[in-house]
Amino acid sequence: GEKGVDARGILALTFTNKAAEEMRQRISARLGVEKTGAWLGTFHSFGLYILRREIDRLGRSKQFTIFDDADQLSLMKRLIKDLGAQAASLSPRDALSWIGKHKQDVAAPDETPPPQPGEDVYRTLWGRYHDTLRRAGAVDFDDLLVLPAQLFDGHADVRRNYAERYRYVLIDEYQDTNRAQYLLARHLSSAHGNIFVVGDEDQSIYSWRGASIRNILDFESDFQNARVFRLEQNYRSTGPILKAANAVVKNNTKRLGKTLWTRNEAGDPVRFFEAPDAEAEARFVADDIVEKKISPRQAAVLFRTNGQVRLVEEAMRRKGLAYVVVGGVRFYARK
Repeated sequence: GEKGVDARGILALTFTNKAAEEMRQRISARLGVEKTGAWLGTFHSFGLYILRREIDRLGRSKQFTIFDDADQLSLMKRLIKDLGAQAASLSPRDALSWIGKHKQDVAAPDETPPPQPGEDVYRTLWGRYHDTLRRAGAVDFDDLLVLPAQLFDGHADVRRNYAERYRYVLIDEYQDTNRAQYLLARHLSSAHGNIFVVGDEDQSIYSWRGASIRNILDFESDFQNARVFRLEQNYRSTGPILKAANAVVKNNTKRLGKTLWTRNEAGDPVRFFEAPDAEAEARFVADDIVEKKISPRQAAVLFRTNGQVRLVEEAMRRKGLAYVVVGGVRFYARK
């Protein structure tokens, strides 16, 4: 509306279906229309959109199926069994994880670094795994990113077609992108340079899943004339919480740097309690609620794993505190 941009030239990519749906709802509410014409969705759904139209350029059928986690696991178990003694000790999930990590770098088995001891068999499985997928007319989830990147790499006309169609590229959670997603971003913005990414290098926690922090750290050098907008005002937390957060995160060695601040400076200081064991931790939480005379309705206890819930429940019961377990059944209400 402000810039005279045809909505059909906008491509907005994020990581989860939930985030994509929220994006659609916000835009619809803001513009007062049900559909905008812009392409809003996940990287994987966009990759699927491209492959349904172009995968024949890679010598593969457009009538392909997508292997889900269960399909992949079943196939890998069979391949390991077929290899016999040399692969007998391998975990199918470990093999799939190794393959996925290297695939996301848009590499082939013979392009990966020299294998560590025992990794030769992973390379063998990689080759057999993809031969089987190709013969079955199938792809896996990583292929939905890797194959479009390879398609754009090897076919300039296809790359140009999509880059000219989508003249404004937006990417959410850029710190979580892997090599394949980075290449898609480069290719899609190659005709016009209009790329807008949102990300926070201090929230880059998915390197184990293939994400590369270099993508966001190198953004200004990768995309010339880039402008950086630091969103430093925080609306959720109090001053003491942000001071503690800033003090911790400044120790990160690879970061662009920022200092979070808030107009809400008032607030209790951050406390740190180191418990000798899990029982003492749960007891501290219950004692704190009682000593501060906090209504149970005003308290939320967050824990990392469901295995911790029983100890927290027992501490609450000893203090006579009413509680509700969110997303599960209370331990003492189970059969």
